[in-house]
Amino acid sequence: MNPKNILIVGTNNTTRSFMAEAVLNRLCEERELSDTKIVSRGIVVLFPEPVNPRAAQAAGDAGYKMKEFQAAKLTAADVEDADLILTVTPEEKERILADYTEELGDKDKLFTISEAAGEPVGIPNPYGKEPEDYANCFITIRRMCEKCFENKILNR
Repeated sequence: MNPKNILIVGTNNTTRSFMAEAVLNRLCEERELSDTKIVSRGIVVLFPEPVNPRAAQAAGDAGYKMKEFQAAKLTAADVEDADLILTVTPEEKERILADYTEELGDKDKLFTISEAAGEPVGIPNPYGKEPEDYANCFITIRRMCEKCFENKILNR
């Protein structure tokens, strides 16, 4: 069974979680999983803001068409409605476990992206760094998202 509602959670939803959403949308498209809905949210979003320009550039340079995007804050309904939740960092996973216990229900639907990919190291934070750091981050996210499919996390 494929998870129908996949939620990606980052800190502010303008860089890494946005990149993961773009990659997973493309991977689902390529696998003809048209009934899969992927959204990303941030734990610390004070107001809607566009994606980080360097993150958009890294994704665009990798051939991803960028849609209009506004950061959105994680809600209890997001957690409750998700069949699978992937967080960018372990800290975000812990925050969901602490703040959304009731809405989460099944803890087996919550992973970091690196856990789901079977990778021992997390996704580096490129914030405030050079464009090549954003490009490398995008490459890392794409590799990990591909491994999520290989590891049957996204098609379990």
